Amino acid sequence: MTNESIIPKIDDALLRSVTQQMHPVIGYQEVPRPSTETVSVKIQGEIRHYARRVGELRPEKDESDTPSEYENTVFLYVAEKNPHTESFYENPKPKRLARHLTRYTDISTYHQLKDVFAPTVAEVIAQIPAFALARTVAYTTNFYDEQPQMEIIEGEQYYKSKTRLFRQRTKKSQFRMTLQQHYDYFMGQSRAGTLDEFDEPNLTLAIHRERYGLVDPYRKRNK
Repeated sequence: MTNESIIPKIDDALLRSVTQQMHPVIGYQEVPRPSTETVSVKIQGEIRHYARRVGELRPEKDESDTPSEYENTVFLYVAEKNPHTESFYENPKPKRLARHLTRYTDISTYHQLKDVFAPTVAEVIAQIPAFALARTVAYTTNFYDEQPQMEIIEGEQYYKSKTRLFRQRTKKSQFRMTLQQHYDYFMGQSRAGTLDEFDEPNLTLAIHRERYGLVDPYRKRNK
């Protein structure tokens, strides 16, 4: 019995096909200046600096939330190496900002036991349920930044990790998020007593959107 026994094998042709639409992402925090611990990425013509995310990514957030809504966190697509032998998670090389993603579902994945936690693209994709393959466009493993669990199965040791799958956000959900951001901003200004008189029409519009169920009430989102 080898470590590969409970990790499904994936056909190379299927792997090549899936990796054209599905890519790994890693969580980062934007920082004001570069250092030996940061990476620099050009976004909309501007160089920005990011440090790898440490700490929980607020697991209570539901599937309507996008990566950009995690507090101080963005997701970056990282370079894909040999899908069978090299880990996208270890010493990742970010390429670009991951845009328009929303959480699809979370799954548990098993990975070969090595000196460090080093999941490969092939390991992750081989364990994504068939129903999720068509809609998943990105994934991140060990997203809570916790120490992966070690499990013994049939006499062999494995790393067990949480893997989050993302799908493409629809135009409808993007529009809903824009409405919510507008509502939260002007309601927040009103509650804080800092609303400019010229913004009162915006506050009135925000209140109407709440009344007709187009946004979540401020009091429920900001307890």
